[in-house]
Amino acid sequence: MMEKSKAPHLAHAGGFIYNGRWKLASNLHRAIMPNYTPALRALIFDMDGVIAETSQLHYSAWKRLADEYNIPFTHDTMKAVFGLTREASIRHIFASANRPLDDDALRDWMQRKGQYITEAIADLSPKDCFPGLRPLLQAAQAAQLKLAVASSSRAARQVIERLQLTTYFTIIGDGTCVVRSKPAPDIFLWVAGALGVSPAAAIVFEDSAAGVQGALAGGFFTVGIGQDAPTTAHLNIPDFTAITLDDLRQHFKQR
Repeated sequence: MMEKSKAPHLAHAGGFIYNGRWKLASNLHRAIMPNYTPALRALIFDMDGVIAETSQLHYSAWKRLADEYNIPFTHDTMKAVFGLTREASIRHIFASANRPLDDDALRDWMQRKGQYITEAIADLSPKDCFPGLRPLLQAAQAAQLKLAVASSSRAARQVIERLQLTTYFTIIGDGTCVVRSKPAPDIFLWVAGALGVSPAAAIVFEDSAAGVQGALAGGFFTVGIGQDAPTTAHLNIPDFTAITLDDLRQHFKQR
């Protein structure tokens, strides 16, 4: 029987006090049984740069909008806002240019960024999915794993529809679902909650530093995709052709 002094106590939403220390609620099982690893139940995917290469579409939309306001927008700026929500990106762009941002300008940028990215997304098709993704989704679906998207982009659902992937994903979390953007873990925790799974029973696929940081903070097993993904992830792979579902299960068990 667990000693009374070491019993976990819920402290507030998302956490608890165990043995005098605050821990994520998603890690309750680890506090009680440190060597226990729950069964894999879900795969959660970032979208831009993970499911398809849409970053250039976003860059073009941001650049077009910034040019209309005579605000510099470079590839370095794009890297800085990559993974942020639309509003957070706009605030960063204006702050970096030392330009004041009033409510009217914010509303205008929010609306026009949505318009420009919608126009760009119209050219996407199933062939734009990254190699190896669809076979992995098919294998996961056959294994009855839950599948979801966790993206900061407000256009996430549009992209998934254009790529004809909606039959795979039970939940599509986007930039409208949470207040705090990555690197906060909120979007991942929101998606896990919507799926009805513990973060400890899910794998997150991410390519950005902010995304990997957020997934790790949320208590998820994290896979970095691509050569630019930070090595702080539990596992790094160049693309989906480099791994199978069985490989993922093995890495997940051995973490």
